[in-house]
Amino acid sequence: MSRSPRTHAAEAAPAFASQRAGASAKELLLFELQRARVAVQAAVQGVAPGSAERPLAPGKWTLREMVLHLAVRDRVRLEEFERVLAGDDASWRGADDTRMAEINEAHLAPLRHHSWDEALRLMQTTRDQLMTRVHAVPADPDSRWSEAHAFGRMLLALPPHDRKHAEQIKRARIGAKGDSHV
Repeated sequence: MSRSPRTHAAEAAPAFASQRAGASAKELLLFELQRARVAVQAAVQGVAPGSAERPLAPGKWTLREMVLHLAVRDRVRLEEFERVLAGDDASWRGADDTRMAEINEAHLAPLRHHSWDEALRLMQTTRDQLMTRVHAVPADPDSRWSEAHAFGRMLLALPPHDRKHAEQIKRARIGAKGDSHV
């Protein structure tokens, strides 16, 4: 008896199972940081500079501002890196939505002058700097890379944050009536 394609797909290994097999907590985090940023890069691929100036929705950031925000969140992690690695919570830990919006605006305001191309470069170079710093941290103890440690908590928040913004960008691009350059 042959299996239906649907049954066969359900039995397939989870995505990236071989890359995850035997990986340390640090390696898994590094993998997810990279994978999530690739989702953002794919979402912004081919966006024209003029299109990056349109808000994603009424009253929301432009695509350029969102890209700058992603660079800012990495930069803030770099600024707090040693302190949080030592076990102190990130400065924004526990901030409610209103306070987080204020924090985001305070960090974003001085960068708003950057062009679309500059914003893209800043997003990439800041993530590269963060990845370099994270790579230099010893893998042991494993607990450092979990939600139980301030450092793990701080870094584990980045992949879902990147994915959330990648999805917002994709939805905005799809929702643009006939304009493939949003």
